[in-house]
Amino acid sequence: SAGSGSSSGGGSSSSSSSTGAAASNPTLQSGATLVSAVQSLTSGEVDQLAGVHAEGYSSNMTIGLEQMKTVANTVMDRIHKPISDGNSNSISYELDAGKYIWADVAGFTGTVNSYNGLAGFGYNSYYGVVGLDLFRNQTGGLGIYGGAGNSNMTQSSQVSQSFTNNTGYVGMYGGLYLASDVKLSGAIGYTFGNTKAVR
Repeated sequence: SAGSGSSSGGGSSSSSSSTGAAASNPTLQSGATLVSAVQSLTSGEVDQLAGVHAEGYSSNMTIGLEQMKTVANTVMDRIHKPISDGNSNSISYELDAGKYIWADVAGFTGTVNSYNGLAGFGYNSYYGVVGLDLFRNQTGGLGIYGGAGNSNMTQSSQVSQSFTNNTGYVGMYGGLYLASDVKLSGAIGYTFGNTKAVR
């Protein structure tokens, strides 16, 4: 927090918050302060820090976003118009125009090679989504969905570290069918999860 000051007449006085000092120089689990720990580093230890990159954390976020995008695409694929009224007497129309309970399970795995001093990593991502069409006919549709996912990545080329993520998904989807095959569609959802990192 910022310090505070006051003045009156010709003199002035100021006082600073001890909370601000503690926040800028926290005490580590070892009992030492952050500043003293940094000052105690040897030249060799400082050289090692030059090869440590934070891209492992950003890459883990990228994997999570990729899974979220895949789930969103799965949900949005549920929003489609039934077969036209011209085929309304066919069995296929009757099946297509009905409400569904649907599910989708998928996974992907990959490896990113290290390049130009940046670390490489391997990753896996799996998810399952279940949805229910609450309402669906020629004018539009509305449904709800929920699911869970897991992803993990391991980085070892620069610093040995791994991430494991468990994620949950809940939300709604819907669409409104207009003339000339124009469709308004969308989805809204909430994603929650936790991450365990080991380094």
